[in-house]
Amino acid sequence: MEDPGYPDVMNIALMESMNIRTLPVDHKGLIISDEIKDCDCIYTTPSHHFPTTVTMPLERRQALLELTRQSNTFIIEDDYEAEISFNDTPPPALKSLDNWGM
Repeated sequence: MEDPGYPDVMNIALMESMNIRTLPVDHKGLIISDEIKDCDCIYTTPSHHFPTTVTMPLERRQALLELTRQSNTFIIEDDYEAEISFNDTPPPALKSLDNWGM
């Protein structure tokens, strides 16, 4: 889960006794690192990160998909407010870029 991240998702996961690992975020969203390989599932808000509101650029989205493909990691993409973009065109959803079914 992203850190900082959406607290309600963290609380739901903790109520279900899930083992949570927080992953850092910078000015481009979730930082892509080898820590991701140790996760079974990634929860991310790439189009309008909560609470920073940053948008993950296409290159980082592709790097995330490649890393999760290599490590067989599942992604939960919370793409809320993706259509409300300050860019000319909203960025593509991770799922639309996914050729591997992650």
